[in-house]
Amino acid sequence: MYLNWRRLGARVITITGLVSAFAYAGLELHEAVIVAAKSNRMAGKLAQPTPATKVRQIVNHFPAVFKEYLGQWGGLGSMGGG
Repeated sequence: MYLNWRRLGARVITITGLVSAFAYAGLELHEAVIVAAKSNRMAGKLAQPTPATKVRQIVNHFPAVFKEYLGQWGGLGSMGGG
């Protein structure tokens, strides 16, 4: 099995950034981790990735994910704007 370490590293960096932002916004660390994972997963679903998909193509879906789900998941209200 081939593991693409660059893509894995990009995902880790993306989730780390989300966790940091959510924790800074006031979520408890365990909540920030859960919301970051859910956000990343939903953005991935929206992007419908293939092996050729770039991380930025997934990240571009974060605003829509935040607008739709963030209030439900993290109690941060409408952080995604609107």
